[in-house]
Amino acid sequence: SITEAGIDYLRLLEVVCETPIGDNYCIGAPNSTGSGSTMSASGSTVVADNNFILSASNVPQNQPGIFFFGPQQGQISFGDGFRCVGGFLVRLKPTVTPDSSGDVFLPVDLSLPPQAGQLVPGATMNFQFWYRDPAALLFGFNLSDGLTVTFQ
Repeated sequence: SITEAGIDYLRLLEVVCETPIGDNYCIGAPNSTGSGSTMSASGSTVVADNNFILSASNVPQNQPGIFFFGPQQGQISFGDGFRCVGGFLVRLKPTVTPDSSGDVFLPVDLSLPPQAGQLVPGATMNFQFWYRDPAALLFGFNLSDGLTVTFQ
């Protein structure tokens, strides 16, 4: 006897597993959401790709903040949290506000000042998110943990 088999439907998928960008350090002190804010990055650390995106999670909703970076690491009490970035600090514009889940994102154009000339191949920089938190205990602002990234 002969048995025939066929394929009625075939679906091919591409699964891309991204390697996390950078390393977290320092402390994202608890805020009014009940937990500390955490930094992350996605896209690429290759400067020529110009596809680098910073993000922070567990940020109080509807509270503006800024991403900034600098060449040194530290852990200094500041507001209701800790400033984890030291040295000459550079603010990334514009001010951003988290979405309803407490996540905030900033695509960083590596070809524009002030990051152009600083975020270059071989440079290691430290990033942090500084945000308002009026429901917090004392100062009304807090910061995420730090994220160190080496560019290629």
